[in-house]
Amino acid sequence: MVKSNLVEREPSQTDGRVTIIRPTEAGAVTFDAATTLVLDTVREEFAGEPAESELPAVAAFLSRVRSKDPNLRRPPYDLPFDL
Repeated sequence: MVKSNLVEREPSQTDGRVTIIRPTEAGAVTFDAATTLVLDTVREEFAGEPAESELPAVAAFLSRVRSKDPNLRRPPYDLPFDL
């Protein structure tokens, strides 16, 4: 991924055993495009958006996933509910 200019590596300032990996601008664009493609594929393959009655359960599940990692970004697409 470094050779493809999708991520950059940086040694930790506080721990010599740690290398920080960050997406480059090209990596972020690629990630956003891939995420959108995956969502489109899921919509095509699994009959589209969740039903209105399913949205609270989906939102609750995704909120739990987000709470496990505060560094997760918001999706690059509009969801029909808040996380």
